[in-house]
Amino acid sequence: MAVVAAGALLLCGCVGLQSGLGDHGLVVESGAVAPALAGEGRTTGAVTAAERRAVEDVLELFISSATRTASSAVLEEKVLSSPRVYVRKYQLLPSSGLSRDSDAGVTQVRLLALIAADKLRKDLCGLGLVRSEGVYGTPRLLISLKETGSGAGREVGRASDAMRRGLSSRGYEVEDFSDRQNARYQKTGTLEEALVAARAAAALVAVSGTAQAQALADERFFGLRPFRARVEARVFWAGTGGLVAHVDVEATAVDLATEAAAGKALEDAGQLAADQLAAEFSGRFRERSVLALGVVGFSELGGIRRFMADLRGLSGVAGAAVVALTPEMIRLEVFVEKLSPEELAALLMRLPGYSFNVRSVETDYRYVEIETTRGK
Repeated sequence: MAVVAAGALLLCGCVGLQSGLGDHGLVVESGAVAPALAGEGRTTGAVTAAERRAVEDVLELFISSATRTASSAVLEEKVLSSPRVYVRKYQLLPSSGLSRDSDAGVTQVRLLALIAADKLRKDLCGLGLVRSEGVYGTPRLLISLKETGSGAGREVGRASDAMRRGLSSRGYEVEDFSDRQNARYQKTGTLEEALVAARAAAALVAVSGTAQAQALADERFFGLRPFRARVEARVFWAGTGGLVAHVDVEATAVDLATEAAAGKALEDAGQLAADQLAAEFSGRFRERSVLALGVVGFSELGGIRRFMADLRGLSGVAGAAVVALTPEMIRLEVFVEKLSPEELAALLMRLPGYSFNVRSVETDYRYVEIETTRGK
């Protein structure tokens, strides 16, 4: 490809950037080719494409490749569609220019992009993609039950409200998406809608399902209205859409009035569903915890990305994410399954392809600090 040097294109007010982790922050070298636009904006398309690639290269410091694949739609919509938001400044490299190989022409761009890594991490956290599934704690939940038939609440679902109250009483932060007073009230009751709403609400898990009460034909309840309600719901990780749990419960209630009997049955079924979910969560969310890890010695993005992938592949490690990047140290959260700081340090010492020295292990603070003595 013949390229005409475009010295004027280098005047972006951003000089002195160097690829890697330095005093400026994390600088990524990236390139792209795009159709040339008319006039002074002829490089705009290629620059935007190169910025996008730079942001894509940094994503796996915060989320795994599996999470990235599973959440590709939400990443495209919320992050990659506006790469400029995550680029503090950029510097075009001398190889950038305008090709004359075709009538329309294309622009070839190579640039250095200073990534706003802190903002990128914050936004990914807001989408529920960073924190590993199942980390110790009481996760934020979104409930979306499609409630129909007799007894269904007009403003607030009887079963979903009972489920919300049951989980809230145990310390969970719960948003009832089937509450008509909710500004983001459910429209379709589908799982896809619930997952989108859960991510927007920064919920870790989404509860999606149905609730319905049916009249019973039982002569023993002479003069009363017996109803049986069923709540069937599945719980999914908001970030990946993976299945967490499934509940299918029934409850029976009687009353003189049809609506009262059906409503009571729905409430009882919702409470039973909350009890089952709380039991499921109490075991699952205590299986994992967070260790803090400090790593000294990495300065190139490629080396950091490779280490993150290898760290996530260790036995007992459920996930890992960069918290802060400085030339002196990279700080990470490591989500582990019944793994102590000492055990994590031992695994890192034996990690193939690396040579680490353990600088510190602080059990009380659940902190490990290591230094690489090989490569960047």
